[in-house]
Amino acid sequence: MDSYIALKHTHTLLAFISILGFGLRGHLALVMNRPLTNPIIRIGPHVINLIFIVLGLVMWHISKLPLLGWFGLKMIFVLAYFASDGLAFSRAKQGLRSQGVVFYVLGLIAFLIAAWIAVSKPVLF
Repeated sequence: MDSYIALKHTHTLLAFISILGFGLRGHLALVMNRPLTNPIIRIGPHVINLIFIVLGLVMWHISKLPLLGWFGLKMIFVLAYFASDGLAFSRAKQGLRSQGVVFYVLGLIAFLIAAWIAVSKPVLF
């Protein structure tokens, strides 16, 4: 069980780093209108999000939670966060800043809902 606690803390830390990176990239691309050319800013979030999602799936496998409960709902919102992330910055890169801002805000909302579900673990069924 100690390894599960370590995985959980690492997963939570990666979630925090992920949303901080999302905020930074959103500020650079959508507020300052600067291209995201630095490799750390472009590739780093993908690496962080990959480790974040893999750790989440490993914890799911260890805990044997049903997919049709709060965990499945959380996964839907995490995937919506990832999709919004990609759409926000691709739209900004194409010069469609207003659409980028909409996807950016949707990504923030999806992340906050996923975090709320992870903390509160509501009973759905």
